[in-house]
Amino acid sequence: MSYPKDEVDNNISQAKQLSLYESSNYEYLLRQKLRQEKLLSRISLKIRETLKLEEVLQTAVEEVRQLLATDRVVLYQFVNGWNGSVVVESVSSDYMSILDMDINDTCFSQEHAVLYRDGRIRAINDIYLEGLASCHVQLLAQLQVRANLVIPVIRQDFLWGLLIAHHCQNSRKWEDWEIELLKQLSVQLAIAIQQAHLYEQLQAQVQNYSVNSNSQENAAIYALQKLKLLLQREDICWETLPAIVEESLDKAYQGIITWDKK
Repeated sequence: MSYPKDEVDNNISQAKQLSLYESSNYEYLLRQKLRQEKLLSRISLKIRETLKLEEVLQTAVEEVRQLLATDRVVLYQFVNGWNGSVVVESVSSDYMSILDMDINDTCFSQEHAVLYRDGRIRAINDIYLEGLASCHVQLLAQLQVRANLVIPVIRQDFLWGLLIAHHCQNSRKWEDWEIELLKQLSVQLAIAIQQAHLYEQLQAQVQNYSVNSNSQENAAIYALQKLKLLLQREDICWETLPAIVEESLDKAYQGIITWDKK
């Protein structure tokens, strides 16, 4: 059976176009994956290099905003119940800053918190077309948000806050690689937050012992130095870290540090 030449040529042309599209799409995804891996690697390295939490978090939101080419990226921390504030922000000069703004989302409840604690991810392409509650739409509109991507930041099974990308200029379809990037970054940020928390605890113990007991101060300082070294390791295990640090103390002073996991 033979086919008209025009039809054969047309099929060949379509096949070539499809092949070019697939090749171009593959190259695009590969480039994004490489950029994603580089960003996560830089953040991971910064976490091990510095114990300055604010510096780590600010670097993260700035680099993510540039990579996603979006208008605002924030880290929102729960403070009082399920209210909270934006503690870190990177925002385009075209839009309002919401840094340090106390945000009372009347639509956010214990039920939503449980979902996010269990790993819920919310990708909203257009706040007016997603069937959101009117109170939530109103809040987002006030913040100049048209589309957003919300990822939970979970520290030791505790919902610490939310990592959020805001697209303000228009609607936006969030891609799979963008969602995956923020998921992985939220894990890195939780590590940085936990690291800073443990270090601050031990610093407080050192200050306390410097007033009350020189021998205990020496033990706490040694534990502080041990902690700094442990935090620089890539294979760190957060569940066992407190026990490891306590074991580094002299036996006479074991148990002098009380670890508050929350």
